[in-house]
Amino acid sequence: MNNIVEFEAALMMALQQEEPLKLRLTLEGMGMPVDAQDTVIRASSELAADDFRGIARVIERHGLSPTAEQWLR
Repeated sequence: MNNIVEFEAALMMALQQEEPLKLRLTLEGMGMPVDAQDTVIRASSELAADDFRGIARVIERHGLSPTAEQWLR
């Protein structure tokens, strides 16, 4: 997991409960397609609100942030 994904997970945790519209706009600003946004929001809402690692794994799986392996190429 890289720093970008960790930042996105922390931001998502902060916005998920209080600001769903801002969360959607943030994911859109990250360049995430709408279908992936829906998947990420749905999957992360099924996790505990404080499950930082779980949310980060969801973002890694469905997001567009480069993984550690991609950085090394």
